[in-house]
Amino acid sequence: MYEAVSMKELTQQLSGKPDSYRWFAVVEQDSTVFYGNFQEKNPNNFCVEISVRPYCFFPSRKGRNYITVSGITMRQAATQWAPPTGFQPGLIGTHWSKGWIIENCTVSESKCVGISLGKKEDVKDNRWLVDRRKSGTQNYIEMIFSNINDGWCKERIGSHIVRNNEIYNCGQSGIAGNMGCAFSDIIGNHIHHINIRHEFGGSDMAGIRFHSPVDVVIQGNCVHDCNYGSWLDWQVQGTLVKQNAFFDNGIDLYIEVSHGPNVVANNLLLSQKSFWNVSQGTACVHNLFAGEFRPIPDRTRFTLYHLPHSTMVGGVSLVYGGDDKIANNIFIGAGDENSFYGTAAYQDYGEEYEKSLAIDVLPTADINQTFPVDIHDNLYLNNAKSYNKEKNPRTAGLEVYLHLVKEDGHYYLETNLYNAEADFYGGLITTENLGYAFETEQAYEERDGAKIVIDKDFAGIERNMEHPVIGPLEQICRRVMLI
Repeated sequence: MYEAVSMKELTQQLSGKPDSYRWFAVVEQDSTVFYGNFQEKNPNNFCVEISVRPYCFFPSRKGRNYITVSGITMRQAATQWAPPTGFQPGLIGTHWSKGWIIENCTVSESKCVGISLGKKEDVKDNRWLVDRRKSGTQNYIEMIFSNINDGWCKERIGSHIVRNNEIYNCGQSGIAGNMGCAFSDIIGNHIHHINIRHEFGGSDMAGIRFHSPVDVVIQGNCVHDCNYGSWLDWQVQGTLVKQNAFFDNGIDLYIEVSHGPNVVANNLLLSQKSFWNVSQGTACVHNLFAGEFRPIPDRTRFTLYHLPHSTMVGGVSLVYGGDDKIANNIFIGAGDENSFYGTAAYQDYGEEYEKSLAIDVLPTADINQTFPVDIHDNLYLNNAKSYNKEKNPRTAGLEVYLHLVKEDGHYYLETNLYNAEADFYGGLITTENLGYAFETEQAYEERDGAKIVIDKDFAGIERNMEHPVIGPLEQICRRVMLI
């Protein structure tokens, strides 16, 4: 049942709508009275429960390290909202610690967050609510420094493993966390039906919702039927998003106000909005983008970046846009002239730094200047459009279909994509040809400093090291299992 905001709203007749069954609580001196609008149904004939537990599994104090939670079903918790600017509770959560393993669990029906890898309480929490003289952005920056001063570092916080869980029917996010998620692995989870009731508005609602996910690996997850599939925000640096399947989401992947380097590789992004890139310094390689692909600079907020593989702050800058590497991807359009299918939205971006403009004055010389991009060897179908300066773009006239099929609890993608008469072979993607992100001066590399080699596909199949197949699948096929 939906929570009404007032007694008046509770009594409105909304029969036939999904949110027609509502409740409202009145706190009196000695009791709390619940009122329910059951419309035409008799509540005596149904199971009506009131969930009041704030958590299912959550330490009362921070710093409870190296706990494993395995094979447990946890559901129905009245979790509070988990903002990045405040304490972040969840149905299950690590409470500002290190080295947890949460695996093979079922997590569902959390009022807000399912699994929290988030932030502890801090003196700077939610300052914007009581003092609006500073912007939310400035308060957030101060809060980050406050937590660094209080011990946010790789040696003490993060490095969790969240794997092979099913997480669904949560009101805010499936997995969420600010800073406490750093250096973690999010692997093989099935996350679905998150924030689909739209009880809450604003930000911070996604299947995977992280702030400051420094050196986080998001791999092999299936995320569908969510408001946002994965929303990564602020200090997204050294983050690796690979071999995931996203579909039927409002937006599959959203990276916000970050400076890179980040790698998005071997993913299937099948929703109508595949990727909104409100950042710079992202390498997108060997993906299938079936929806809109939008690069969007953000020159309104100064945001932090870190020293490589560390929580120590390396600098602060605006997000000018660009500095992206887009190669060996497949873009599928909607058949119309929508310029956001493909890489055409980069058409005003340069290929290299202006020779007349010294690199060290680039940010102050022209606030509308964007960093150059490196785009090559992508395949465009169904009228998807290429970057006007792209090197070696490929296209074909085939009308491609993508069908999602659910059978025996599994999801499959069926497609005629590989019937296209096109050159499907590109070059091997490695740290050497990706280079480094401009602002952070950090190479596109593994979090241990090892070189990246995109030598496996979506399913983990070894790629041809001489001429790998463009897109996420090395073996040409008509049907692929998503989960």
